[in-house]
Amino acid sequence: MRIESTELRVKVNSFYEAENYDGIGNLEQITIFERRNSVQDNTMKYGCVTWMFSGDMKKVEEFTENPLRPSGYKEVEDPQEGDYITYFFPARFNKYFFDMDPPIAAHSGIYIGNGRVRSKFRESYVYDHPLEAVPLHYGSEVKFFRKIETAI
Repeated sequence: MRIESTELRVKVNSFYEAENYDGIGNLEQITIFERRNSVQDNTMKYGCVTWMFSGDMKKVEEFTENPLRPSGYKEVEDPQEGDYITYFFPARFNKYFFDMDPPIAAHSGIYIGNGRVRSKFRESYVYDHPLEAVPLHYGSEVKFFRKIETAI
């Protein structure tokens, strides 16, 4: 799925670049789910995927080892509450076309329904936001992943 650069997304990007994390949370349609200590999170490398898996590094490694096909997950077109979303940007591009290299994963979050995502913007806060309301450098392609059910 492709997301566009909306006016809201440009505002999010401006606040993010200025490290004005409360400003992001004050934008219409965005709420702060959890305030985080950005200095501490940056030092500990506690980003979006680490937050998604509550610091479980085994799960983080499994999910990020192959972002296009994370182990234990299947890509889905019809996201449901609790599915994971990953934002991608092209690996290389020139002024005429995007190369065919696999895209690079830039950000992940949890789909919470109704076109909304809960995600941690790198070293900043955790937000509930519209799917497209992320910093511009997170890319314009998104994929949804659902945990594969295993029989016991």
